Amino acid sequence: PAAPARLEVVCMADVRPSAISWLWSNWIALGKVSVLAGEGGRGKSTILCDITARTTTGEQWPDGAAASDVGSVIILAAEDDVEDTLAPRLMAAGADLSRVFVIRSVMEENRRRSFNLQADLERLEAEIRKRDNVKLVIIDPISSYLGKVDSHKNSDVRSVLEPIGDMAARLRVAIICNNHFSKGGGNANNRVIGSVAFVNQARAAFIVTPDEDDETRMLLIPSKMNIAPIKHGLAYRIEGCQVSFEGTEIATSRIMYESTPITVTADQALAALDGNGEAK
Repeated sequence: PAAPARLEVVCMADVRPSAISWLWSNWIALGKVSVLAGEGGRGKSTILCDITARTTTGEQWPDGAAASDVGSVIILAAEDDVEDTLAPRLMAAGADLSRVFVIRSVMEENRRRSFNLQADLERLEAEIRKRDNVKLVIIDPISSYLGKVDSHKNSDVRSVLEPIGDMAARLRVAIICNNHFSKGGGNANNRVIGSVAFVNQARAAFIVTPDEDDETRMLLIPSKMNIAPIKHGLAYRIEGCQVSFEGTEIATSRIMYESTPITVTADQALAALDGNGEAK
């Protein structure tokens, strides 16, 4: 007979307190899940390529924070082609491509199928353990890997996100989930499409939005931070550029950050774009 269910109880006197370890100080924590959200075409995936590059090379972070130790990155990318989109962007960002691993699909019984966060999380954990010093996992976008889970049902989304958070803590890796904005209004965190669990389960959330005075200028702003003070945001532009591979020039894009911090909040930045004069 199966063993009866029991509670797992921890006496706090037996717990060894520890400080939070950061990939990007006061932005992205190791062992935690973060969310990046915004409308399409605002550079979210390109930002994730920039973060990948800094993780794999130990380059300083865009706000001047000290570089982290070099590590590897695993990417789940459902919307961007590996050859003509993801690889050129990573090259433009200066990533060490030997430390970047993209999961394209799952091979099962000689058939290829899409990765599923419920069915394949153990396989993802095994891949992280197999690779050299993985520090970051990117899920872009998370909605593409939920399988039959109803993304608007709180309990369904939590059943996926809680095991992801447990894995992040167990392996001491940072996980960033890319998500989209809904078409409705509301504050920044309520604009994230799907269940509120996407933001509630994450320890940090960030949004991207255009500057109200210049739509070519984008803002990256923390909208939630449970593990550190909310910092100022950053302004950036998406710059077109060329990378060279075996004598061929390939058009791509990269993120160019400004040095001046953005002091408006995520809610203020979104309200400023609202057509309602009172909200502005």
